[in-house]
Amino acid sequence: MSRSRLAVAVLFLLLASSALVTPALAGSDLDARVTALEERLEAKRQDHHIPGMSIVVVKDGEVVLARGFGVTDLETEAAVDADTLFMIGSTTKAFTSTLVGMMVDAGKMTWDEPIATYLPYFDPDVDSDEEGARVTVRDALSHRSGFSRMAMLLTAQDMEPREVLETANRAEAFDEYRRAFHYNNIMYLAAGTAAAEVAGSDYHKLLTRRILKPLGMKHSASRVAKLKGTLAPGYAWDDELGEHDRQPILPTEIAGPAGSIVSNANDMGRWVQFLLAGGESGGKQLIEESTLEQTWTQNIGIADGIAYGMGWMLREWEGRDFVEHGGNIHGFGAQVALIPEENLGFALMTNLTATGLQQESIGIVWEELLGAPAEEVALDETGGEDLSIYIGDYTANFGSFKDATFAVTDKDGVLYVNVPGQTDYELKPAGDDGQRPFAVTDTVKVSFETSDDGSVDMMRMHQGGMDFEIPRQGVEFPIEVDLNTLAPYLGKYRSEATFNTEVSVVVQNNRLAVDVPNQMAFELHLPDEDGRRRFRVRDVMNVTFDVTADGTIESFTLRRGDEVVEILPRTADADETPLPTIEEIMAVRATPERVAAAEALGPIRSSGTVTFVHAGLAGTLTSLSDGDRARIELEFGKFGWIRTTLTREIGEMQTHVTPVDEVEGRRLAAFWQNEIAIQTLDWRDDFETIQVLKRDELDGTEVVLVFLQNPDAPSMTLYVDTTTGDVMRFDSSMPVPGTSAEIPLITRLADYREVAGVRVPFRTISENQESGQTLIQLDKIETGAVTCDALFTLAGEGVCATE
Repeated sequence: MSRSRLAVAVLFLLLASSALVTPALAGSDLDARVTALEERLEAKRQDHHIPGMSIVVVKDGEVVLARGFGVTDLETEAAVDADTLFMIGSTTKAFTSTLVGMMVDAGKMTWDEPIATYLPYFDPDVDSDEEGARVTVRDALSHRSGFSRMAMLLTAQDMEPREVLETANRAEAFDEYRRAFHYNNIMYLAAGTAAAEVAGSDYHKLLTRRILKPLGMKHSASRVAKLKGTLAPGYAWDDELGEHDRQPILPTEIAGPAGSIVSNANDMGRWVQFLLAGGESGGKQLIEESTLEQTWTQNIGIADGIAYGMGWMLREWEGRDFVEHGGNIHGFGAQVALIPEENLGFALMTNLTATGLQQESIGIVWEELLGAPAEEVALDETGGEDLSIYIGDYTANFGSFKDATFAVTDKDGVLYVNVPGQTDYELKPAGDDGQRPFAVTDTVKVSFETSDDGSVDMMRMHQGGMDFEIPRQGVEFPIEVDLNTLAPYLGKYRSEATFNTEVSVVVQNNRLAVDVPNQMAFELHLPDEDGRRRFRVRDVMNVTFDVTADGTIESFTLRRGDEVVEILPRTADADETPLPTIEEIMAVRATPERVAAAEALGPIRSSGTVTFVHAGLAGTLTSLSDGDRARIELEFGKFGWIRTTLTREIGEMQTHVTPVDEVEGRRLAAFWQNEIAIQTLDWRDDFETIQVLKRDELDGTEVVLVFLQNPDAPSMTLYVDTTTGDVMRFDSSMPVPGTSAEIPLITRLADYREVAGVRVPFRTISENQESGQTLIQLDKIETGAVTCDALFTLAGEGVCATE
């Protein structure tokens, strides 16, 4: 059982999709099927608040649908058609892997040669025990190098790819080489630049000469500046405000191989035809079919049923392989998908950022064109079922979900489940097994359990061979055994091989559970006749507790089926020391002297350095705060700047390539909570829910975990030093603007120093799976700073009239 298997796969599967199971297409009803497809897509466009979109569908080499829906511009209401231009984002990556394949055919590159062979200035240091391990072309194109996104590097202006890649050379690897999938646009910049280098060209010219021009994609380009005047405006949907925000057209030339192409439905139809024809266009074989198929061959697994080739996600539908890739860029979303053996593919483009229709469209197209004829599908898919019994809130505690609310709703006779931090997922009708597949992927399903009185008290989520229990709010798990009999098992056990940390055996939901730090508490069934306690989420995993002659528990054995995975020795008896109360913690943290010093502190100005550790980029930081307002400025030279102002009512954020973006609602609350958790001495003044969870140890220091939450804001868990009251770490999340997603964050605080009697952390390290670590090291904090209203709005440009 790998550390990522039980935690990471869950989250990725919820964002991915495969298709629905249906028989093969009958050609005679193609027109009717296409009409049904158009109707479903239009309904979904409106459901997802998409201003405009276009689609092209290719079947058996012919374009069977190419049209637009909605409007290009919400102000002019100009209609979208098959010639309307959209940015296609990361669906560009398949163009890049195809270009590299052409260079492979020409004998100028090989898939498994280090990229440094072609670009001597790009040779990042991978995390590997293998002697001589280096990032190969295949590694770069399949996101398995172990490096995180490095997103800030792609906002560079007036820079050549070489300078960007030389900066990326300084990045630390985020993960072990080839261990896991880590999406990385910089690696695509490197691969595309390498292909251009061996061809004696630049990426944009090579793309035009080898793909766009031969395919007749005469309206497409990878330099957005050439087409900006004819490009549809892009939008983001603000769900909290219920309105669209017009997005700026960002310069993407430096990110060319990763996502800069602009195209339309008619041109993308030619691309799909070329792919389905095995690399042939106009009677010419532009890339060998076997080489193209290499890009559709698995190089790294992502989760059960999901893998990555080179520029393509790889999946399976009804025994048939299909490939797909989505694209998201400010104001635009795109999707391309192919079932090669059915000679069927499509491209969808929208002028809305990160819409759920991108993934949903895969199932919709496959179902309408390859599914059972419409007349064979029951008109009332619910079968007259009373859906009201399922409606309600359910509480999840698995993976990254901690007391997270999954809301089940009924929309026009269709069940939806809202996954917090993601979106509303449509549920298909229940199958014979009672499980309801997600409409976007049949690899994730839910089922409901009823009590004796017929009420629903449990939702189960089935995915990746696991079975997660999500009880309805207000429902308690029944006590299966006298809880006093579980006391001998409780305590800490050391894992050297599987988890590489101490795990705890605890009681959760009136059940014995194995609590793995940073993953979840895996609840156990009652022991079977052999004494094995199976994991409730995945019964192939089980444990037995090993008892000495005097009846004490000395270890437990973890098994996969009958195979012993590891024996975990006990390291300590159950901690019977009572947890401190919040009042006792505040007595240490919020002493009268500290409170008086904090109240007398006044506005402070800080300065220091900021480093994106896993992007190789460093810059300077200056900040100003008076308690209720803040201004933060980050400067990165040629790589630009970020400026943020925050008040309790509204915030603003701007970069060198984007206009001012308002920070409000849940996102604003998240910013302030992160500040309050560190700066406020007594959390009782600012948080509605405060709970002391347990004792623990962090970097050799005894800490207690404190849970904080306010309505309409992400929750936080603090690791508090029991001696000083300092926050040493906090776990939280940050809402992603324009979407319902939230990115989990882990923030560590260190180098506490006294400033005018107040303890302040001079070192902060924040980490997330997308960007890796961001290190802030303060050099100086000045008290008595001059403030004025103009400093706390970006229009004020950071200057007071008296300065």
